[in-house]
Amino acid sequence: MALTRKPYKVLRHKRIYAGRAVNLSVDRVRLPDGNVIDREIILHGGSAVMIPVAGRGRLILIRQFRYCAGGYIWEFPAGTIDRGETPLACAKRELIEEIGYSAARWRKLRTFYPTPGVSTEVMHLFLATELEKSVANPEFDELISARTFRLKEIERMIRNGKINDGKTILAFYELRQSGFLNRANGF
Repeated sequence: MALTRKPYKVLRHKRIYAGRAVNLSVDRVRLPDGNVIDREIILHGGSAVMIPVAGRGRLILIRQFRYCAGGYIWEFPAGTIDRGETPLACAKRELIEEIGYSAARWRKLRTFYPTPGVSTEVMHLFLATELEKSVANPEFDELISARTFRLKEIERMIRNGKINDGKTILAFYELRQSGFLNRANGF
């Protein structure tokens, strides 16, 4: 297989901050059209998002305090992939940590960039089914409570602006398109 060249060239990469969750850099890049630009980049190792199916046509959302959003928001559970961890291993770990359930069945639905204009983060969306109760163990800085909802309730919450988290909205509509929502699965 031949290696393909990237249509741009990094002329300079300068790390300006190294943090726990992200690193920040300023890159000077020659674009495919020849123009040279500077870009501030958030370097992120990726994350996993889980749609937990609680059975009987119900899904689990978490209500989590998000400082950047200015308060609590409803969302599907998600977490950052640790160095050396696969997206699925992250999803399994985070599901237990955040809602106190493990899942017997996993199905990957999609991979996507949530903010490609400023970040290298890639999100991996999973459907988690056949849940079994475990013990939640959120990290010290995660203020989380979990609750089950019917599909129509979540749809109404999205329509009414009570859910405004992008990954959760995308996950909800991806689930609707996945073919999973049928009588055999309780929907």
